[in-house]
Amino acid sequence: MIFDDGDKYVTTRECAQLFNVSTTTIRNWVIRGVFPQPYKLGKSVRWRKKEVLAFTPKEIS
Repeated sequence: MIFDDGDKYVTTRECAQLFNVSTTTIRNWVIRGVFPQPYKLGKSVRWRKKEVLAFTPKEIS
């Protein structure tokens, strides 16, 4: 089976780097409901990379 990058999970830090914001901003976006909800993998919080890449910061008002 071949996996593309969309099947990868990314951390809060990686999300923040993608959008050039702080990890606190990512968490605030999640709380406000404007950023995709993360998945809990054990004790870790991760996002599917393809869902993060589909998000555009313009969605935040």
